[in-house]
Amino acid sequence: MRHFGAWLVVLMLAIAVGCATTSKEMQTYKGLAASGAAVDALGQQMQQVNGIFVVKCKDKSLSAKTCNDFIAFGEKFKAVYPATVALWKSSRTVSDTVLRGRVEEMVASLISELTTFGMTVGLDVATALKK
Repeated sequence: MRHFGAWLVVLMLAIAVGCATTSKEMQTYKGLAASGAAVDALGQQMQQVNGIFVVKCKDKSLSAKTCNDFIAFGEKFKAVYPATVALWKSSRTVSDTVLRGRVEEMVASLISELTTFGMTVGLDVATALKK
């Protein structure tokens, strides 16, 4: 039963991967997702983008739709990111390359979405993740 929960999370996250804009972008973001440092940096970049959005939504320099879209993404991120990190660590521990690949796709999807929101507020998330 314990594995059922992990696979359910993987299934939910795999569905989220389908939201990526293009396969070329996904390949770029999958490359970024290949290391633990990149996974950690994703969380840090989310905090930066969130901070900017909070300010810009509060002062109404962004549209209500943009703010609501980011809030929805933020809720998704809060649910998906911790599970993704746990699965990423597990995939490394058990050397499961298939699971690792799926997790990297999920991280790439989050990077793709966060990059789009980052561009909205003038933050280059993809470049920051490459460092």
